[in-house]
Amino acid sequence: MRRRRRLALLLVIAAHCGGCGHEARIENAVLICLDTVRYDTLELVDEAADDDAAARHWRAGTRLVRVQSTAPWTLPAVASVFTGRYPNSHRAGTFLGKVANIQKGLPLPLSPGLPTLPTVLSEKSYETVGFVGHPWFQKGFGLDRGFSTLDLSTNQASVLVDHAEAWLDARSARSDAPPFFLYLHFMEAHAPTMYVRTMLDPLVEQLSPALRERAIASKPDLCSDPASLGCARYLGYVAAVSGLRDDVVRVLTLLEERGLLESTVVALFADHGEEFLDHQAEEASRSLIPISRFGIGHGHSLYQEQLHVPVVFWHPSLAAGDVDVPASLVDIAPTLLGWLGVDADSEIAGEDLGPQLARGIAPDPDRPLFSSSVAFGPEREAVVRGARKQISDGGSGAGALLFDLSRDPLEKSPADPEARGELAELLARYRSLRMPRGKPAAPGREDLEALQALGYLEDASVE
Repeated sequence: MRRRRRLALLLVIAAHCGGCGHEARIENAVLICLDTVRYDTLELVDEAADDDAAARHWRAGTRLVRVQSTAPWTLPAVASVFTGRYPNSHRAGTFLGKVANIQKGLPLPLSPGLPTLPTVLSEKSYETVGFVGHPWFQKGFGLDRGFSTLDLSTNQASVLVDHAEAWLDARSARSDAPPFFLYLHFMEAHAPTMYVRTMLDPLVEQLSPALRERAIASKPDLCSDPASLGCARYLGYVAAVSGLRDDVVRVLTLLEERGLLESTVVALFADHGEEFLDHQAEEASRSLIPISRFGIGHGHSLYQEQLHVPVVFWHPSLAAGDVDVPASLVDIAPTLLGWLGVDADSEIAGEDLGPQLARGIAPDPDRPLFSSSVAFGPEREAVVRGARKQISDGGSGAGALLFDLSRDPLEKSPADPEARGELAELLARYRSLRMPRGKPAAPGREDLEALQALGYLEDASVE
């Protein structure tokens, strides 16, 4: 079993690597999204994994254990990764109506003109290449901006890695190859909650006995009957996450075999998590959420099962291990740009975490981290500051919930509302920074059909 190291102070990391943070010259960046992966599920998979050759690569990473997603679904979350901005600023994934319902209509795209990781790096003569399995990257939503090559031909992670391998080989044959930014987006964990039994059984059979036992124990209510469809869907999800871990290791191996790991930073993130009856009763009591089933999937709440996500960096000058520092998906863009020696837009909300991770610069333990932009229901916002978290509804503070995540990480018992004032003020300030709304995207018929296949836009016309 892996012996986990939780480094509460970043000064400990500095001691491990001798303050060597920026000695390695980083020329390239690889960014990998594991769509729909909860932090706790990836941790479960990691702890049950064999201590084999693949684990050497995986465990060489620097893992951030306290990262908040900016939204509970893909479009606004990935837009935050690419822009370093919160959804209230980039606007992708927000809706014109008072009640969001992605099954009925399209959200707003990324605001025009905002710099993204691919656009900034392409302007610096980087080759910007993406192998992506998600239709939100189709033209019209804004996530495709700045890519010199964007391959949307498949949503199978193993095939996407095949395509990336072929591209790396072709690049190595070029004498004039520029530095590169490579983006990979893996979708396998998105689907199991929609699978029927005949699709789940082969996936569940891939689980090792140890991982299956751990997974069942982690969901005692859902898996009180391990043969139930609900438990099978969770076990299928765990199996999918386990397979994605192997795909990431393969990417790291490809880079090592081509002598690129010493000059390349690799960043892994999940855009959002997934719910498995974590807050079914709470959501069913909210009559304005326009969905037919509660407690399953994502996009409908701002609880931690949808917002606490993994982020891992593989950087030749960073020490391996777990780092307890408050962070958000908005930090990924400025951190990667910092390691590449490229200036980030001064107006972004994200922070360059590189100096903290490499030099032991102490973080602000009370830095507020925001989330918003649900895909179903009235707008909600959440803020986490230290161990405290508040979720507010509709911009008015109505129905606000306060939690102490240090005592109640599963958010089952709302805390004393007397401490609500400071967090409510932060949320009001976040709300006041909203940018003007734009117009919804207008993708083509094939793009709409691809979104419907993933469970989006179920009632929208594709004529």
